[in-house]
Amino acid sequence: MELIELIIYSIHFFMPGYLANMFAFLLGGGKPLDLYKTFIDGRRIFGDGVTIRGTLSGIILGAIYGFMFYYLIPNPFLPLDLYSQAIISILIALGAILGGMLGSFIKRRLGLRRGAPFPILDQLNFVLGGIILCSLYIKIDKMVILTLIIITPAFHILSNVVAYLLKIKREAW
Repeated sequence: MELIELIIYSIHFFMPGYLANMFAFLLGGGKPLDLYKTFIDGRRIFGDGVTIRGTLSGIILGAIYGFMFYYLIPNPFLPLDLYSQAIISILIALGAILGGMLGSFIKRRLGLRRGAPFPILDQLNFVLGGIILCSLYIKIDKMVILTLIIITPAFHILSNVVAYLLKIKREAW
């Protein structure tokens, strides 16, 4: 597989995770998932940024739109039946949201405020969560994992800068 094919395939494969992350951000808000509870260290479990609405929106819409993406644009490098496409979409979307939650949990343990930058963790937590959960169902090529780890931070930073310029986000990271 050539480099450009690998990049396109990798983005295609992880689309449910990208969409889950996007929908959780765009549709989040409201009551926090941790219901204002604190962990044993006295700090909030996830903080105000991880909400019930964002979590559910991310998982459900990421899985649905990811599945539709797989269905409408078949990937010749990953020929799957509809059942497998649905399972992979759900696992990647769920894993991406869980990875984001773990990132928030870690940032709260470190005493970082909501929105504080944490390079690498901020860009890869959802990717690693989606990859880990999906890998329980299928074997993911190591080159795809490496490609996602390399290209996602650039996409993540670019999308954050655009969201900041459009006044959708309060910070550019």
